[in-house]
Formats: sequence, structure tokens, C-alpha cells
Amino acid sequence: MEIKANSINYTLDQDGATTVVAIGLYGTDNAGQYVNATVKVLPDDTDKALDSLSKNDLVALAKPKLIKFFSSDAA
Repeated sequence: MEIKANSINYTLDQDGATTVVAIGLYGTDNAGQYVNATVKVLPDDTDKALDSLSKNDLVALAKPKLIKFFSSDAA
């Protein structure tokens, strides 16, 4: 299943700095099964400021978090 992004939403603090980025992800397989999810990218997920990351960087950080969520014992 190929996972693609369909939205990016930023949460800002009172100084205008990004504190959380919510990435909407979706995917569909050949059997018609699908997934829709929102994954939060947090400052602890990277050694760079969230404001300095590109759209592609943010999606690249979100996809492994989605996979980890579904492969964890908590799922």
C-alpha cells in the first residue's frame, strides 16, 4: 500500500513558532482496504526546528510514525 499525504496543519505558539504539525495520510490497496490517519510531528521527532522543514521533510517524518503505530503492541 502506498501512503500519501492529503493535508498538513500547523499549530503555532503565541510567538508564531510551530509547535506541532499534523499530517493527514491515506492509502488504499488493490483489495479496497484503506487507511486514513492524522500523525503529529513534534519537535522531538527531529533535530531541526519544525519551521525549517519542507513539506516533503514533514511527510517523511510522519510515514514511519504511522507504520510504527500499527506495528506496535498498542494497536
